[in-house]
Amino acid sequence: MSYKVSRSEKVSYAMAGLGQNILYALFSTQLFFFYTEIAHINPVTVGAIMAIAKVWDAFNDFIMGYIVDNTRTKWGKMRPYLLFTPLPIAVLTILLFTAPDFDYGLKIAYIITTYILWDMAYTACDIPYWGLSAALTDDIQEKNDIISFTRVMTMVGSAIGIIGVPMLIDALGADKQAFFIGAVVVSIVGCGLFSLSFFKTKERVTPPKEKIDFLKNFKLLLNKPFLLIMIASFVGFAHNMAEIVGAHFATYNLGDYGYFSILGGLLMGAVIIAIAITPLLHRRFSKRTIFVGANLFGVVMYIVMYFVGYRQLWLTCIFLFLSSLSLGFFTVLQTSIIADSVDYVEYKTGQRAEGVSFAGQTFITKFSSALSTFVAGLVLDAAGFVEGEKVQTAQALHGIWLLVTIVPAIAFFLSTIPMLFYDITKEKQQEFVNEIKIRKEGMINEEDLV
Repeated sequence: MSYKVSRSEKVSYAMAGLGQNILYALFSTQLFFFYTEIAHINPVTVGAIMAIAKVWDAFNDFIMGYIVDNTRTKWGKMRPYLLFTPLPIAVLTILLFTAPDFDYGLKIAYIITTYILWDMAYTACDIPYWGLSAALTDDIQEKNDIISFTRVMTMVGSAIGIIGVPMLIDALGADKQAFFIGAVVVSIVGCGLFSLSFFKTKERVTPPKEKIDFLKNFKLLLNKPFLLIMIASFVGFAHNMAEIVGAHFATYNLGDYGYFSILGGLLMGAVIIAIAITPLLHRRFSKRTIFVGANLFGVVMYIVMYFVGYRQLWLTCIFLFLSSLSLGFFTVLQTSIIADSVDYVEYKTGQRAEGVSFAGQTFITKFSSALSTFVAGLVLDAAGFVEGEKVQTAQALHGIWLLVTIVPAIAFFLSTIPMLFYDITKEKQQEFVNEIKIRKEGMINEEDLV
């Protein structure tokens, strides 16, 4: 018998994701700009800090996944972390967007410390949050619908972070104090909503009673569906580059930081539309077909956008919207395929590994953002970009434009290749789930006999 999830619980789970992504949008789209233009740190240095932090993340994320997979409490194995993480994330977000008047060396130390601590706190909430998506129900279609609806709401949260928060910051003067106030507002609202993921949800798909040792837990990741989507995400790490350098593009290429809200609105509108229609497309097409088709569409749109240029803003807006549709499909299918891989692993091994599996998603998301920032820093530096200067050279402006268009086109093309080998159909996935149910019902019957 499949577990059903009430509408209020679905909405609460999704609203928690909305709150979380207001925070993450502020972090992913404004921090690079804040460090270079407000704190006056060299872009290569900023990129290097974020990239080096991912070395620790390579361990931190999977350690957290292991901890989650071996957690057994009256609240479940995911929900306890959703109770205790919002407050530290709120505090650390505010500290991230605080620029103390230290000398350059101490500024770097402050940035490294707060960045790594924020990363660790976010890991502790993100892995169990997305792991919970695989434990709310065992009904495949309902699970896909929950993930799609949640991804829509996370994109609404991102849209608030990308459109509304920059408007607030711009209205306050786009200076150090404005960013601080923006961070305070986002922390209160975002973490308040995220708390719903504990108070208004329930874990229904229970894990096996026995715990898993670390090495065995890690080996569960060595399955084809998970590896393919991780490889696709890795080689396509720069697919979100327009978000990373969007504030720079608006400020320098278009001449006004305020344009970032308009461009961000178009980007997020496209992403939300793509996520919303993914369940409808999945009723007719396989996940592989949708993924590959959407990626190739994005490649074409980004290349056309590069040659059209940005002198006519309305054309830039049209092509940014069209190219960003691919980002929406990529986002929801990544989560959905990882959730499917949890069932695949249980079918093959008898073990459920939501924690370590979604640790992979958390790691690859943060890795993509950090590596994109690092690449952006290298390209900007090579193009002659000077942080803090109000007017940049034509070469620097062209470097920003390459980052907005050609770099994402390359990323989407590369991420298409691994997914050509993905062969899990809806029918196969249903076979996995049915077999898991039969096994669990057999175990329950045996316990009754004992």
